[in-house]
Amino acid sequence: MANLGKIDKPDAKIYLKSKRLLVVNIVSNIPTSDEAKKNGFKKTVEKYWIQVRSQLEQLSSKLGQIKAIFHEYISADEDNGLSMLKKLDKHSYEITKELVDGGSHLFALEDSELLMEVEDWQKCMMVGLSSQKAYTKVFEQFKVVAGKRDQFMTEILNNSLKSNDTGLIFVSSSKQFQFPKNIELFFISPPALNDIDNMVQTQYSRKKS
Repeated sequence: MANLGKIDKPDAKIYLKSKRLLVVNIVSNIPTSDEAKKNGFKKTVEKYWIQVRSQLEQLSSKLGQIKAIFHEYISADEDNGLSMLKKLDKHSYEITKELVDGGSHLFALEDSELLMEVEDWQKCMMVGLSSQKAYTKVFEQFKVVAGKRDQFMTEILNNSLKSNDTGLIFVSSSKQFQFPKNIELFFISPPALNDIDNMVQTQYSRKKS
């Protein structure tokens, strides 16, 4: 497992016989009524994606062309997947579109029914149920469906990413995503990601106070 941005660039020869996956966290703007903070966060997000592009180019030049692309929340491949992604996130769409135009393939990572069910159970938990018994039942169902979703995505990654290939995946949180154990992971962690984490934590702390 490698974390680009925190260690030296890897020797590509070590990874030539393995499945390789570059991991990028999806970062978007956070809501705030403070215009100065909003502009500051937006600039940092733009800086983050510029750094992501740079590190992707550096690493793909070492490990080979990115042949397969996956994106959390996208349940269609190729053109249909790009159409979904365009509505979901501007920055990851632009990177994906450029790679697809260059010969990479976008694969459907999600099962749409499982994704909708997971999101519905999440909404139920966020409602604020009065009964602990009811909440426990909802949470148990959420875990079951979330487990099925994780298994589905793991199988997609294993089946779509071929031996010796380099892939790219965009996820909402690389710390929580369940990755296959037989794939070598390279986490893209540019300096701006730490700045964003600090800004988000500060925002949430002020909301609680």
